[in-house]
Amino acid sequence: MTLPERPSSHSRSRAFARSLLLPVALLAGCGGGGGSAGRTIRASTARVLFPPARSQTDATSITVRGTASDPDGVVAVSVAGVPAKSSDGFATWTAFVPLGPGRQELPIDVTDARGAIARGVARLEVEVEPARISPVGMAFDAATDQLYVVERVPPQVIAFDLASGDARRVSGVDTGSGPRFGAVLGIDVDSASQTLYVAGQDEDGLDALFSVDPGSGDRKIVRGNGKGSGVTLFSIDDVAVDPPAGIAYVADFDCVLAVELASGATSVVSSNSVGSGPKFSFLSGIVLDRTAQRAYVTDEQEDALFAVDLATGDRTLISDSTRGNGPALSNPEGLGLRGDLATALVASSNGAVLLVDLLSGNRTIVSDDATGSGIELDQPWDVAELGAGSGELAVVDEDTGYVIRIDAASGDRVALGDDLTGSGPLLNEAIDFARDPARRRVIAARLADPPLMAIDDATGDRAVLSGTGFGAGPTFTSCSAVAVDEARDRVYAARGSQLLAVDLATGDRTLVSDATRGVGPLPAFAELAYDAVHDVLFALGSDGTFPSPLIAIDPETGDRTLVSGTTRGSGPHIDFTFEMEVDPANNRALLVNFLPDAVIAVDLVTGNRSIFSGADGGADVGAGPAVDHPFALVVDLERRRALVACLDTAVTGSPSYLLAVDLDSGDRTQLSSELDGGGSILRFDLLELGDDPGQLRAFGAFGPRSYLVDLGSGDRVIYSK
Repeated sequence: MTLPERPSSHSRSRAFARSLLLPVALLAGCGGGGGSAGRTIRASTARVLFPPARSQTDATSITVRGTASDPDGVVAVSVAGVPAKSSDGFATWTAFVPLGPGRQELPIDVTDARGAIARGVARLEVEVEPARISPVGMAFDAATDQLYVVERVPPQVIAFDLASGDARRVSGVDTGSGPRFGAVLGIDVDSASQTLYVAGQDEDGLDALFSVDPGSGDRKIVRGNGKGSGVTLFSIDDVAVDPPAGIAYVADFDCVLAVELASGATSVVSSNSVGSGPKFSFLSGIVLDRTAQRAYVTDEQEDALFAVDLATGDRTLISDSTRGNGPALSNPEGLGLRGDLATALVASSNGAVLLVDLLSGNRTIVSDDATGSGIELDQPWDVAELGAGSGELAVVDEDTGYVIRIDAASGDRVALGDDLTGSGPLLNEAIDFARDPARRRVIAARLADPPLMAIDDATGDRAVLSGTGFGAGPTFTSCSAVAVDEARDRVYAARGSQLLAVDLATGDRTLVSDATRGVGPLPAFAELAYDAVHDVLFALGSDGTFPSPLIAIDPETGDRTLVSGTTRGSGPHIDFTFEMEVDPANNRALLVNFLPDAVIAVDLVTGNRSIFSGADGGADVGAGPAVDHPFALVVDLERRRALVACLDTAVTGSPSYLLAVDLDSGDRTQLSSELDGGGSILRFDLLELGDDPGQLRAFGAFGPRSYLVDLGSGDRVIYSK
């Protein structure tokens, strides 16, 4: 069968972006408010500052901020019927709008001083569903046509209704009661009793097997945290349940264990000392053939598929590099069993789904980059058949964050559920970002080809900027850091010890600095920051020395000068730095750093390093909330502040929070956190300023995802993937 194509998200997103800016004429007598036929036609306008035209959230409400104007004056603005509040005659306004599940439109209406209402001056589209950041396991329940997915971050269980494509959170993250998940890795379902069994860790980081009620989300521990006897769970990775026998079988490091569902008593079924046959190394997936009383397991270290006799523990090699023909079984993670019980499905984290004949061990590709079309397969972690003989499969891809439906005959792939996060190549393997304000977009650096992509602010659409087949110049297949030079209309791109300049209009590349151009120290470039005031590019090196070298690079000659490092400057080491920005007014670079947990300032004249804000031995520099594990930074020169993302390690699950750090005093105030505001998790790895003082563009490595954050409310939405 052939999967139906989704409507073009590109065309929809462009239309919605335009609708935010287009004025709507007030036609006489239209929209109520006592209009008359003889009135002069006048225009009301509205612009939404947050959220973007199309976005996703997992919140039940959202803050909508914007501006409005009318020649006669504005007396009211409403969003989806909710009156907005304003203190300046609706020149700026805010509405707090409740959201329902699924996709919904939020029209903005403007009422002028004459009482005429312009309806739908702007429109937003919001998709409400659980954030899918890092899915790693799945189980299909044919009885209810539900696909259950477990996510590593945040630890939760999500259910997809295959008929509608709608998703809901089943358990975790404030859904359901009972012991909290610390991590979840594998799942199976008992259709008869409607019980889910989840393998992972509890909130104390101890391995555990949970049972979950899919209706309420309530959780119980089957084995772990003092429940059960016998063998202790060590490194549980996946689970397969045999309800009639009352046993759950788990893949636990190099063992297959049996856990009694009633008591939690645990015993070894097969290990390198129990049962005969080839040895296990690191088990990653498990499924059951209950009729044959056999388990099948994948071993990601041995690149192999094994069968285990559940009565004896004996192990039989089914397929690996020495048995079976076909493509290599490389890095096998998740495992599924087709309804014919004669073939297994294997999700390989190198980007493929394979079919394995259980008799011969022969392997064929079901879907990969060269087999089938549609959404990318990057790092599939689990696979399931969507009903015996259905011809459809599902995979979860942790690197992209997508749950993907696959036509088993063609290998074609489509994302499960709606996606209001732009069109174009996915952002997987993105590692750095820089803003291109002239074109209202963000430039993303990727470790893979294409190495540079552009993300449109309004639509979230993604397009290749430079790489193989895009732009002329030196070969360019990977990029580790970027910085924009607005005056020259180019972005600097680092790849190892080579620095390129990429034209922001054409994608053409020229060499700026490397071993053949420019003189001076030449480490691998890990971070870049451009100082437009002094026309200097700064690069933080990665050469194995501590403190890491900070290099100044002349953009014209490529010459390199050591600013700070082991032989220049004094002060705390720059050991675990994740992002760097320049404060030209104070002639310094600012870096976020683990050990110490602080914002470090580097004097660009002397090379001396000092704690600017945060922990400095037994005392803090600057007043305010603690700087706890800072990992992202952006400097807002206009408002004389730095925005810093941190992890609150004192709270279970280490939720993220945002600090505003005064650039003159180092004092800190908290702007938002996962514990306030609404929307997807605030685990941001990179920060960039938005167009409006009240917004922030942020980027998370899990997925990865591009977020827009409303700094006033703390609300955040995903706008591009």
